[in-house]
Amino acid sequence: MATFNFTYAPGTTLQQMIGFEMAGRIWDAYLTDPITVNIYVGVSSSLPGNAIGGALPGIRAAQQYLSVVNALTNDVVSNDDRIATSTLQMGAVYHAWFDAFDPTTGINDKLRRPQRSI
Repeated sequence: MATFNFTYAPGTTLQQMIGFEMAGRIWDAYLTDPITVNIYVGVSSSLPGNAIGGALPGIRAAQQYLSVVNALTNDVVSNDDRIATSTLQMGAVYHAWFDAFDPTTGINDKLRRPQRSI
């Protein structure tokens, strides 16, 4: 059973808070590991006009990527877990891409990938 802890930035409306609390209860029905999920909710007008929300990862100081990989790998119990852990980056360092931009090469991956026609 998961535990969701929500904290809210000033300016978050009651309706937004209720929406997040309801979403937490829905997700709780799907998560079977005994975990705690801490979510900080803030309102922003800086998202594109067609976006209803976004998320940024919380960063914990001195958290080693390899220890996260090992913990996830040691907790594999389903085929979904196997698929998820098989897609983790190899090595001890995590390289984050934002908007398909690879900071290690300085290349926008959107420019390298062929666009698919529909």
